[in-house]
Amino acid sequence: MLLNVIESKDTIKINFFKLKTSKVVDDLIMFLNSIKDNKKKIVLDFTGINNKTYSNTHTTMSGIIDYYKSKGLDIEVLDKGYISATSLKEPVHISSDNDLENKSIFDKVIKFDNTSVDIVADSIINQIKYLFVCEKNFLPALSWCLKEIMDNVIVHSGTNQGLIMAQVHHRRRLVNISIFDSGLGLLSTLSESGEFSPKNELEAIDLALTHKVSGNRNIGQGNGMWGLKQIVRNNKGHLSVMSGHAIKIFDYEKDEEEIYDNLAVLGENNQCTRIDFSLNFDNVIDIKESLGNYSVYETINSDIENMENENDWIIFDVKKQAILGTGTRQSGKQLRKYLINIMNTSDKKIVIDFKDVDMVSSSFADELIAQLILEVGKDVYKERFVLSNVNEYCNIIISSSIRQRVDF
Repeated sequence: MLLNVIESKDTIKINFFKLKTSKVVDDLIMFLNSIKDNKKKIVLDFTGINNKTYSNTHTTMSGIIDYYKSKGLDIEVLDKGYISATSLKEPVHISSDNDLENKSIFDKVIKFDNTSVDIVADSIINQIKYLFVCEKNFLPALSWCLKEIMDNVIVHSGTNQGLIMAQVHHRRRLVNISIFDSGLGLLSTLSESGEFSPKNELEAIDLALTHKVSGNRNIGQGNGMWGLKQIVRNNKGHLSVMSGHAIKIFDYEKDEEEIYDNLAVLGENNQCTRIDFSLNFDNVIDIKESLGNYSVYETINSDIENMENENDWIIFDVKKQAILGTGTRQSGKQLRKYLINIMNTSDKKIVIDFKDVDMVSSSFADELIAQLILEVGKDVYKERFVLSNVNEYCNIIISSSIRQRVDF
């Protein structure tokens, strides 16, 4: 057993020194299931962990803690550093966009229900678009995956809520998502449908990843899990589906597959399901190839649609979009990435509108306009972008920044 357990008269203390292996989670579940005297305080001590750990461990650990607390165990969590910052012991509940104002949604365990699915998904997308330049269709595809899988939890798990954690990896240029629920599990859900009879959990996982297979055809159409698999495969990403005793792992970059079927479970009616997937910002997602005629993207790009004018041009309002103002290099860099993401999502002309912008710094102008020209190329810039409502002072600064960077 990988757990370090110290038991006294009134307390059971469990010390953790690593969280990078699923064996730790299994050992914890088996140990907590074996406790006969639930009057003792259980202290889970994570202060010995100093490194950043993966999102799937955090969502699972957080779900385990919540489950055993609901069963009457007195659990105290000691944490510090990254573990503390992730809100593992008390997940964040987001009820409105204001809850995340000027805060990062990444590296936090978030509890969601049917009132917050859109808020959480949209927040992840809105923060990524300012941080990373993404290839064509990446953002709408990720948005769809997030909403579909969180909705699956609400509809099929029997818990009406779940946990999600998103991590972004700057060096590897990918986003990793983990979504966990402590509900019935795929085997029970599909078996109770009356339409399917999976023999075991691995078979249930395969069924769940099949087109038009749903735990309740009166509610769902069976597109979510299948669609997620298609999109992750098309992106050459990673996908793992854990339910009950089994987990299936797909590495579409290496074209490899792993299977395990000896995992510990919380209880008979709490088999749990966890969906983990990662997508690479630099890999194009071909939506038609991924989903065929299953059209789900008509409403996803609503933020872009809201920018369109009567001429069918996209009006990018610099004043409105510059959350950090127009005085810093960081702000200019964020807007440039968002502009390129818009360009990679839509074929329409983009007007960079400086209406009501009184002044910009040279650093902001360099990052937003001059570096934009360098990144997309002069010909693409002239074809796709146009500046509008630039006052005399901003024009001088922008022109100077362009001259210093580009032979324009």
